[in-house]
Amino acid sequence: MFDIHSETIAHFIGYFELLVERAGLRLDYDRLSYAARKIDDPPPLPDVKVNVNSNLGPEDYMPGAIRLGFGAQPDAGGAVPSGARALVVSPSAKSGPLAEAPPVGELASSGGGIFAMLLAKVVYVIDPPGQLGVVTLQLNAMSDQDMWLNDAVFPVGSLPALIPFEALRADLAALVSLAGQLSPFAPISAAATAAEIVASLAPALAAASPAMVPAGASVAMLRLGDPIDPDDPHSEVFGGGLVIDGVVSDEVPDHLSQLLEARQAEAAKVDAVGNGGPSDPLPQVVSTGENLLLNETALASDWLDAPVIAVAGDVTSLTLIAQVNLLSDRDSVTGADGALVASDEDAPETVMLNAASLTEVSMAARAQLQAEARKAQAQEDAKDSGEDPAPVLPKAWAVTRIEGDLLVDTWSLQVNLLSDDDVAQFAAGGHGMQVDLGDNVLVNLSSLLALGSYFDLIMVGGDMIDLTSVQQANILLDNDHVLMMGGQGVGGVSTHGNALWNEAHVEKIGIDYHAALSEGFDQALKSLAKGVEDLSSIVKDALFEGYEFLRVLYIEGDLIRTDTVTQVNILGDADQVAVLAEDFRDQGLMPLELTTGENVLANIATLKQAGLDSTVMAGGEVYTDAVIWQAGMIDCNDQPLEGGMGALASEAVAFLAEGMIDPVAPGDLDLAIAPGEYCSDGVDVMHSVLT
Repeated sequence: MFDIHSETIAHFIGYFELLVERAGLRLDYDRLSYAARKIDDPPPLPDVKVNVNSNLGPEDYMPGAIRLGFGAQPDAGGAVPSGARALVVSPSAKSGPLAEAPPVGELASSGGGIFAMLLAKVVYVIDPPGQLGVVTLQLNAMSDQDMWLNDAVFPVGSLPALIPFEALRADLAALVSLAGQLSPFAPISAAATAAEIVASLAPALAAASPAMVPAGASVAMLRLGDPIDPDDPHSEVFGGGLVIDGVVSDEVPDHLSQLLEARQAEAAKVDAVGNGGPSDPLPQVVSTGENLLLNETALASDWLDAPVIAVAGDVTSLTLIAQVNLLSDRDSVTGADGALVASDEDAPETVMLNAASLTEVSMAARAQLQAEARKAQAQEDAKDSGEDPAPVLPKAWAVTRIEGDLLVDTWSLQVNLLSDDDVAQFAAGGHGMQVDLGDNVLVNLSSLLALGSYFDLIMVGGDMIDLTSVQQANILLDNDHVLMMGGQGVGGVSTHGNALWNEAHVEKIGIDYHAALSEGFDQALKSLAKGVEDLSSIVKDALFEGYEFLRVLYIEGDLIRTDTVTQVNILGDADQVAVLAEDFRDQGLMPLELTTGENVLANIATLKQAGLDSTVMAGGEVYTDAVIWQAGMIDCNDQPLEGGMGALASEAVAFLAEGMIDPVAPGDLDLAIAPGEYCSDGVDVMHSVLT
């Protein structure tokens, strides 16, 4: 006997096997089952008819159907265009079923005769394009304000006047405010309409000038079509390409990739030691910096385009790349007697770089090949018919209509915000040690691929707006205060070596050539606006030579295409470190490696917009502009900002901060540029990359 659970399982298994047999021998099973119940034939399947009536049903609604007007019927045997299918609506029904349409000649010879041919409607079904709206918001906010106090060496209460974190946050807020003054372009809001964005950007672009930024900043502004050298109107005109800190260049240095690879190698080295790897003694490694803030976005779009675009209203095309790097790196490294302590000679150089490329690639060669192929096919057809070849022009068209605006919009915002203001006091001696108070990693990554459709002709009843914007900013407060008691010449102290990196690439495949709206296209737009799909005034235009059939998109409102990317890194890394190094100096053991800088802030954006070479005709005004704006500012005086180091007692370390007694408002901070021994002339530090 089984227990109750085993009995249940046994019954279930048996029943399950019966179902399997029934599925395999269904015919025999059903026959035996019916015989047992004395049923001669199986019952018929249920037949349920469902009738649904609604007063809200659309009249004459045919999804995706585009009707050809009388006089635009295709010739007998005419080919149906790619992406469309020809259908016939019965003239005897208001909204009857659709059937595949035979050539017009067969329709005339069918039962309905010529009268049926004239009354029937030939319908071409072409799916209208979809709209695209993508909003990406990525935000990393982190506070890593550490305090490491070795009370065995520094008694509790021996630090009466540390610079408060509130004062450091005020300093960082002042830098953020200053960064806003380095760019005349406000970040683009996701809630703003394209018209509002253009209304704000157009005057800002017109008024933008490097002379409007605060003194001490280095600013370069290049506009397509303007001289590369603003002081020499006869210099070469900027026609696009790669610009690094205002200088047209060939390639972007690989310094950033080297930095990232070095970080990975260092991390692997630490892991190997921690897992019983190399037995070499560890030095005394203390890091309060070495943070990594990275924003990266990649956008590739091939959504909607046509070789011919006719716009009843205005045409606006704007491209903006704005980059800002702002660094405050006022460091103080002193000994017990107040004398400066030499920094590590092997410490990396500070690097600030703005790299932007703006390129346009023509598709003329591809269009020429397609035109030649169509011409060769026409000549071949004429040769077969024995007639002289004539120019191939459209004999029919199909119009798909979009009510209102058509929007293709991507908006991306990536922000990294990190507060890593550390306080550390420790004794250097004859023992290995590794302490990381920084080494944070904040990363935002975004990737988007958008694929749509092409038309032969796009007609816009309103305006056309094409906007591309990339705005990047790196803001770093790295004002470090290091005091080494008895530490003259005892080890490596690296307080600089930061990297602020902006890199943006905008590539447009397909060039728009602007022209005035011709009379024929104006007439066609007016007809479409009235609901009459009559394109007879433009089908013989030379722009359509080689086309037998036109696939047309009509947008009643505006055609709006926008790609906007905003990337921001904000890091506060103002560290206060005190080291008792007397024993270390006397014994000469375990080298000290102290790092308070070497942060990496990077923004990388790659936008590739694919399309066709287009003739864009405007009935209103045409406004086009493309601008690269690059600004940088370094503040690295030898003297620190408000809240510096004061005198030391012989037995203890004291940080004296004026800001603790009389806090300094952000607007009162002394942020004037006065390059010191750690600075290059201005913000162009390419010497550290190229030499």
